[in-house]
Amino acid sequence: MASPYLKSFLSTRGHSAENHYGIRRAGGNFMIGDSIVTVNQESNITIKGKHYNGKRGLWEHLTSKDVDNKVITESGFKKNKNFLKTTNAHLEGF
Repeated sequence: MASPYLKSFLSTRGHSAENHYGIRRAGGNFMIGDSIVTVNQESNITIKGKHYNGKRGLWEHLTSKDVDNKVITESGFKKNKNFLKTTNAHLEGF
């Protein structure tokens, strides 16, 4: 699930998928806000010891400039909001 979403972040030319609160590349790490993001082979995400199911809606939210709202459920939206709080991505300067 994660591969198509992260592909542009791995390019040496940069990426166009960046959104204000989403994943970015810093050195050899994926980051959201002040937090390192790890992705396992099942496309699940771990941030600050918390594990999140890597569903399409989550990847859409974290990597797309223009999010396809059809793939984000109400519960997914609440989880995405939790990401912002957990990673401090909602604060200015990130």
